[in-house]
Amino acid sequence: MRPYNRLLLLLLCLISGFFFCITETTSTLRSCPVYYKRQELEHIQDGRDPYLFGGIYKERPCLNCRRGGLWSKFCSFGTQPTGQPHWDQQICSAQQTGFVKSTLRLKQGPEMLQLTPCDLWPHLRGRTLWVIGDSMAKDLYRALRCFLIEFQDLHTYYASNNYTAMGLLDNIPGQGQPWCAHMMHDTRLCQIHAVQGHLLAGPWQQGNRSGPGVLPVLLESIARPDDIFVVHVGLWHRRSRPEVYNSHLHALGKLYQQLRGKFPNWFFMETPKQHFDSPDGDFDEAWVGARSGPFTCQPAGSEQVAAVVHGTWRNAAVHSVLERQYGMPVLPVYNSTVTAWEYHRNNSQGRECSHYCFPSAPQLWVWTLKKSLDAHPPQALQQANATQKKRKRDAWGCAKVLDREESRIGLPKPKHAVVEDMPNNGLQQLRQQQRRQQASSTDEPDHQQQQQPGIDSSVRVPVAQLQHMQGALQRLHNQNKYLLQLLRQRRRQQRQARLVAGRRCTGGT
Repeated sequence: MRPYNRLLLLLLCLISGFFFCITETTSTLRSCPVYYKRQELEHIQDGRDPYLFGGIYKERPCLNCRRGGLWSKFCSFGTQPTGQPHWDQQICSAQQTGFVKSTLRLKQGPEMLQLTPCDLWPHLRGRTLWVIGDSMAKDLYRALRCFLIEFQDLHTYYASNNYTAMGLLDNIPGQGQPWCAHMMHDTRLCQIHAVQGHLLAGPWQQGNRSGPGVLPVLLESIARPDDIFVVHVGLWHRRSRPEVYNSHLHALGKLYQQLRGKFPNWFFMETPKQHFDSPDGDFDEAWVGARSGPFTCQPAGSEQVAAVVHGTWRNAAVHSVLERQYGMPVLPVYNSTVTAWEYHRNNSQGRECSHYCFPSAPQLWVWTLKKSLDAHPPQALQQANATQKKRKRDAWGCAKVLDREESRIGLPKPKHAVVEDMPNNGLQQLRQQQRRQQASSTDEPDHQQQQQPGIDSSVRVPVAQLQHMQGALQRLHNQNKYLLQLLRQRRRQQRQARLVAGRRCTGGT
């Protein structure tokens, strides 16, 4: 609540003859741009899908969920197939979906089951979340894009207009792919595909190619001090040379120590459990045999119980080096995958026992990230003036990029086209949702308002005075609502003018 509003409210209280004033809750101060009614735990237990596991599509009127295109279809988790094997094979089968739902209701607590995007949003708002690493990190990125499907414009952009930095990131061995999703409130979700540890801190050399590490390029040229970095490498490092993996972890830890004063928000994600037909479940060419598949997945091996309990050799090294020696927070995703051997997905060769289908373990990693951000909250955003905010936004990449097979799937429809095609009942639900969003800036529609400290709640207020107070507050609310509408209209006009002038691209929706 703004200071002048607080003063007006205090004056109204004094005029009314009593000192019983209502204040906003903490959640109101952390506004969420999309309205979510928290699901009832009983409804989830009775069969409804949690938001994190596809409930956004089934339990609420979601406009972006109807627009088509890659992300709108992929994040439907099978109800809107993309028609492309690369993407559709990542979706859980009907049998796997049944296993996931039954396991969730039996083993997961209410906080995870009732999680809404608005619970995660305060940590991300105004920042860029960088997810850097191999395909497991990319699965976390995809799970986040699906969970935040209503906060984005469904397009993918290059990370920066700095072509030198983009060239260096695109040149790393593998795919590079420094791509971002633009979201509301100057927020982004970005990925960079770097599969091995020597590519992170750098410098790296492979054959006749060489270059600086991903993180030095990112931190020097593109990222902001208040950004969040989630890093993961693991599966591309074999047990035959653990000392190599350790050396890469030390290089990353030293870089973190050097730069944590300016870039403090780093996390390293554990390596999820594999379930190959080997003594401890890890992929071992000599033991497993075929390299491409299909493979036979099985529960975590029992011949090396101690190794499995401690997260296998990679995660033991991560905790020993990064967490204990350098103080970098670790995302503990391993435990959520130890018993998830039935949730692995197919690829072009059949079943493989490393990656997990959607929605299953990757969605649990989103929950783990949220809990880790609660435990290690990102440092408060620095107050930036209008010029600094413009420079920050102008540095965003404006060029759109198509993900794999996206040209065949097609681009998302404009919002107005979707609204025109919606049946009357769906349109009414959407309008009701928009009215709730305007009336509430929190994710809780019925949050409890708190009392002023030191106020005697036992004081009885005459009905006439209470009605007078309510009327005054309603008039104040209407005035603020009118001013807010004017401000939003002005901002839309300014945004449209910048679009026409072609000075920058936009994010959000």
